[in-house]
Amino acid sequence: MKELSLLIKPASSLCNMRCAYCFYTDAASRRETPSYGLMSADTARRVLATVSSELSPGDRLTIAFQGGEPTLAGIGFFRDFFRTADALLPGVRLDYALQTNGLSLNEDWCALFQERRVLVGISIDGPGEIHNLLRPDAAGKGTYSRVYQSMRLLRRCGVDFNVLTVLSAGMARHPQSVWRWLQEERIGYIQFIPCLAPLDSGAAAPYALTPSRFRDFYLRLFPLWKKSLAEGRLISVKFFDDLINLYLGGRVSACGMTGRCAVQYVVEANGDVFPCDFYALDRYRLGSLLTEPPSALYAAAAPFLAEGRADTERAPCRGCRYAISCGGGCRRQRGSMYVEDGVCRYAQLLDRLLEPLLLFARQYLAGQR
Repeated sequence: MKELSLLIKPASSLCNMRCAYCFYTDAASRRETPSYGLMSADTARRVLATVSSELSPGDRLTIAFQGGEPTLAGIGFFRDFFRTADALLPGVRLDYALQTNGLSLNEDWCALFQERRVLVGISIDGPGEIHNLLRPDAAGKGTYSRVYQSMRLLRRCGVDFNVLTVLSAGMARHPQSVWRWLQEERIGYIQFIPCLAPLDSGAAAPYALTPSRFRDFYLRLFPLWKKSLAEGRLISVKFFDDLINLYLGGRVSACGMTGRCAVQYVVEANGDVFPCDFYALDRYRLGSLLTEPPSALYAAAAPFLAEGRADTERAPCRGCRYAISCGGGCRRQRGSMYVEDGVCRYAQLLDRLLEPLLLFARQYLAGQR
């Protein structure tokens, strides 16, 4: 069975919010064409037709829609996309996910998500005062109340959703407040996304996460998570899940976590493909899914995949007990998660976190049998 994943941007970099830290706005602004507009039905059909040439009944295709803000493509685009995929990929298992800022959601969207079993990731940065600081709309107004109502709507309509939260420098100072909010809102799954400085910035932005704050946030979050789990209130924290999967299960569940990039097949609105959401830059363009199959695009990604490897024979990786499993980490996140002032804060985090986390995970899993 063959498995393939696409990350499609049906509205390119277009968005109805103006988040201060948006890494895709930063990347798109460095291209000759910052936005490719809205994906047409014909482009979607041609992308799916090209992909279908390398898939057979019994294979699996996972499609995640991101942006910008993907719902700006309109609900009609998605209805047509799903029907076209059904027609062009008979017998192929189709799994869908969509990441949204929540501003456009209504009951019609929720009905479509339910019908097509779309897993929704809703972006909300914790309590209102933290969220509104960096996530205004196009008019500069706070968005927390509107996004919060969309999250409640998803729950009321029975749509499966996860919460994606950007872990900024400011938020990293308040793990207790964030955890209290997660408990109060009965959120079952949270992914904290490290807040990045702009590409080639040369200096950290005031909102950008630093490795020491990343380390301290998770060290303070762990006892809160452990206490909740011991009391029977499971909140899945993706970073903890990723460590457990890697060190107990031998599975890599986060791109770049072992220092190796993977081809993400980021599909822009015109069909152009880039290897990584962080590096959707002209110099990394792999080709177009309008004319080239995924296998050819993967072959074109070889220079990108080789370029990002860290030299684990040099400090601070040399001699590190985690060098084999970490590999220097994700190239784009090294300045927010790993090395600071020549010292690997990620290794410091694992020194204090990994053993108790894995011990607790073993005990918890044993109790579930």
